[in-house]
Amino acid sequence: MRKILIILLAVLITLSLVGFVAARDGYRDGHRGGHRGDHYRGPYGPAHCFIASTLYGENDNHVLILREFRDKWLLSNKAGKKFVSFYYQNGPAVAGFIGEHKYLKPAGKAALLPLVGAAFLINNLS
Repeated sequence: MRKILIILLAVLITLSLVGFVAARDGYRDGHRGGHRGDHYRGPYGPAHCFIASTLYGENDNHVLILREFRDKWLLSNKAGKKFVSFYYQNGPAVAGFIGEHKYLKPAGKAALLPLVGAAFLINNLS
């Protein structure tokens, strides 16, 4: 059990570092997604990454990585579309709570960073 926890911790740290470096090194310049910023409209209206935008800012590189992942991978299959629909229904409430409680931002950023790293790696598979 201890070995599994160490491996999981190593994976989380690695993905966090990938997310940090990808966002820091100007992901915007290499962004292959089909949109930038507020003008994009997804299948459920304006496409917002509610939680990531609250944590990092609307057009931050972390948000761009997650948007590309959503567009390229999640919206390309039924299960992903269901997740996006669930997120669009529930994400604004979570983002609002984080926005009202600023002390949660550092923990939220730390929790989201491995997901950004994983999204970056998956986005760059092809």
